[in-house]
Amino acid sequence: MGRVTGSGQVFVLSGLIIALIILSTELYVYELSSPGDPSPSSAIDLVLMVQLGTRHVVIGSLANVSRGGPGQTLVENLERWGDLVREYGYQLGMCAQTFSVPEAPPYASGIWLSWGSSGTGFSVALANFTLRWSDRETDLELNYTVSVNTTLLIEGTYRKTGGDGKDVNVTAHLFNEEKSALLEAISVYYRALDEWVATGPSNNPTLTDYGNGTYLYSFSADIPGTTVEVSAHVYDQRGVYVQANTTCTELP
Repeated sequence: MGRVTGSGQVFVLSGLIIALIILSTELYVYELSSPGDPSPSSAIDLVLMVQLGTRHVVIGSLANVSRGGPGQTLVENLERWGDLVREYGYQLGMCAQTFSVPEAPPYASGIWLSWGSSGTGFSVALANFTLRWSDRETDLELNYTVSVNTTLLIEGTYRKTGGDGKDVNVTAHLFNEEKSALLEAISVYYRALDEWVATGPSNNPTLTDYGNGTYLYSFSADIPGTTVEVSAHVYDQRGVYVQANTTCTELP
């Protein structure tokens, strides 16, 4: 039972590229706005664009680590992003961003992955930032936090169909930053004879999308005994991976 890891670096590069495009565009607009006499509103816009770019870097880093990438990915990418902010911002004044990430458990290098057996799983990235920007007219310092999380809640039920046969329903709820979110892909596994088995065409799976971050995954399988354990593996539309396991309730 595994997750796809090959495309994780793509999300890191995409996050950095999007962030750089956002920053470059805002710098261009800033330069054209009032040459030689920049307005305070333009400076604030520039700071907001740095924040937005930072968020994209954090999302891309979480996607990479959740897919099996190196645990230091977030720290390394934020260091690279800080260098880009300094490099592209110097022409308009002094622009520097520093950061810190939590290291105390359950975090490691700003990342917290918790994929338990109680029906709940989440993938989290957290970092604190200080952004300083100044020129002849403006002196700004902003402290802010970026917290990105993908949370999966699942519950399951089953009915016996004869012998070891069972019809299983798994309900999944997906959230981004505590708001309902849509998934990109889902895979469901069940446990049989101490092995995790991926559902496939032979299990006649169906997926119902309720359009609000809630999904119903149904399948049939031969599962010995009266304990039915399932595991849902989900990718959200940002590329972040999360999984959760649960024990299903038998229905009459």
